[in-house]
Amino acid sequence: MQVALRCVAAVLGFGILISAGLVVKGLLDANERIDRCADETSGKYIFDDEARATACK
Repeated sequence: MQVALRCVAAVLGFGILISAGLVVKGLLDANERIDRCADETSGKYIFDDEARATACK
C-alpha cells in the first residue's frame, strides 16, 4: 500500500513539475514576443516595419 502511494505521489510530483515548466516556457515566450514586437526600449525590438509585421503576426 505504501509503495502505491509513493508511486502516485511521484507521478503527481512529476506532473506538477512538467506543468510548471510549461507555464514558465509560455511566460518566457510571451516576454520574447513583447521584446521583439512592442517594447521599443528593448535591444531585441525590430525597428523595420515590414520585418516587425512579418515576425509579429
